[in-house]
Amino acid sequence: MKELKILTVCGVGMGSSQFLKMQIDDIVKKNGIEGITTECGDVITCVATSCDVIFTQPQLVESIQSKVNVPIVTITNYTNKKMVEEALMNFLDALK
Repeated sequence: MKELKILTVCGVGMGSSQFLKMQIDDIVKKNGIEGITTECGDVITCVATSCDVIFTQPQLVESIQSKVNVPIVTITNYTNKKMVEEALMNFLDALK
């Protein structure tokens, strides 16, 4: 797999996006996936941050999608690691 940069986005760019970043980092490590880097940010900075995909909450998609040209994956519950892992793996499978 080519190098992939994932940006996790929340309204302020601190709490929930950082938590989602940590969830994704754990899943990547657990599954031995190489070539993925993660970064967190807010709705404003995601426009200026180069990435291959954005993971965020459904309610932020409208604020983001017209400003970026990368796929947006929504996660409704950042604390549900199974949900996060399923979304990540589905996205990675779609790249194959």
